Amino acid sequence: MIGFANEAFGEYLTPSLSTVNQQTVVMGEEAAKLFFDIQRKGYAPGIPPQKLVLEPELICRQSSDRFGII
Repeated sequence: MIGFANEAFGEYLTPSLSTVNQQTVVMGEEAAKLFFDIQRKGYAPGIPPQKLVLEPELICRQSSDRFGII
């Protein structure tokens, strides 16, 4: 079993829940930076929006540990 959001409680469940960390804090920080950049430079129609891809992180815990390795 695996979660998707890296909720804080997942580590404390029994068995602890493996999860995908979407980096929501970094996502919010980067969104704010992009927003303030647009505010500072101004919006110009026809200019493509900036694209930023944050790589998700797999956090393996007991819920996906079939062989007792973790």
